[in-house]
Amino acid sequence: MRDLKMAYAGRLDPMADGVLLLIVGNELKNFDRYLSLKKRYEAKILIGFSTDSYDLLGLPERHKKKKDDKIEDFLLSLPGKDFTFRLPPFSSYKIEGKPLFKWALENRLDEIEIPKKTVKIESLKLNQKTTVSEKELSELINEKIGSVVGNFRQKEIKRRWSEILTGKGSYSVYEIDIRADSGFYVRSLADFLGQKFNTGGCLLSLTRTEIGNFKIKKAPNPWDF
Repeated sequence: MRDLKMAYAGRLDPMADGVLLLIVGNELKNFDRYLSLKKRYEAKILIGFSTDSYDLLGLPERHKKKKDDKIEDFLLSLPGKDFTFRLPPFSSYKIEGKPLFKWALENRLDEIEIPKKTVKIESLKLNQKTTVSEKELSELINEKIGSVVGNFRQKEIKRRWSEILTGKGSYSVYEIDIRADSGFYVRSLADFLGQKFNTGGCLLSLTRTEIGNFKIKKAPNPWDF
């Protein structure tokens, strides 16, 4: 087993969890097919804040509270349509041989043009709309960012969140189930909503539940190996 070559099809962001396909041995000849499989996610989108990473693991900005009742109608209009979005600045997509996140960390994004991508959203279900208080949000941020391993500006990000979260108020959270073509960033949808409706938006949580016919309910527990 140690001599077998191995690769994974489809990255997971540091703040995400769920299904990750490991392609082993001779099956690597079908790598591109696995990479192109549609993916399904359960996501929570937080309204009222934007970040430079489009999720909680980014430097945040609070937005003035505005009505977000049109967001639901927009989300429900997406199934079956092509959706064009800008790739997140903090992603592994390479430009001139360098991942986008490195351009971002070096403050050199103004030297390049971040590409846009178009994918088809096959299905989208709004499971529910809830609210989260600033206290709950603060606790969640500390827990999630504290669990991230590696250098992702955690100290600076936690400090910035603590500066803008005063402990008062509550914010809308849209919980969705979405299935889309390979290459789709749910983070980009969250940021797109915030910009389109001038409310701010970022990803609160993300779980990848399916890749093609590979489902989280049937996935082996990695601790069993």
